[in-house]
Parts: sequence; C-alpha cells; structure tokens
Amino acid sequence: MLLYLQDGKSLKLLPGSHLAPVSLSQDRDVAPTDPQRAKSAKVRAGDVVLMDIRLVHRGSTEQEMANVPSGAEKILVSTVFGRRGAPMASAMRDGNALRMKDWDKRHLNVTQQAAVGVQ
Repeated sequence: MLLYLQDGKSLKLLPGSHLAPVSLSQDRDVAPTDPQRAKSAKVRAGDVVLMDIRLVHRGSTEQEMANVPSGAEKILVSTVFGRRGAPMASAMRDGNALRMKDWDKRHLNVTQQAAVGVQ
C-alpha cells in the first residue's frame, strides 16, 4: 500500500509482471528497465495505491531525487501487509529489510550531513 501525500507521476510499473516469479531480495529484479514497456501511474495527494509487491515497479530514480528543488521534497508512506508466518509475507519482510539496508548504506551519510548542515 502506498499513500501519496502530494501529487506525482514517478510511479512506473510493468502491467502483469506480478504473474512471473521474482526475487524480492533486491531492487534490480523488481524495477522496470525498459522505458518503452513501463507505464506511468499519475497520483494525487491523498491517493492510495494497492498493488501486489511482486509487480515490477519503481518510484523516482536517484537522478530525479537529486534534482528535487529544496522545499519540494518528495514524501511517500509505504507499508506491506501479509498473513503472519506465510512464506510470501516473510519474503516481503526480508526483501524489504535488505533493500532498506542497501538504501541506507548508499544514502544515510548524505542524509546525516544534510541534517546537521554539512555541505
């Protein structure tokens, strides 16, 4: 479930891609790589998007995030629901933890520097 707090069009997805097996342990297997096949989902502030986590999708690219003007930061609330103890729910939880750890490794130092005003 994705809850958008502002208008946007960065969500890209491949319709029907959730029907094929996909690893949830890393982003490179679940992000669309062919811009010709990817569809853009336009959302408005307050929209909720419910999707199968196996759907190949992505939000803003690293380059797009780097070019967001100050004061126009992007905000997204995301959570995943699954039956406790179910293999799919465990794969979602574990995969999300691995992807967040990777993201933190790449960005946390930059985020910490920005928080204390280091340029």
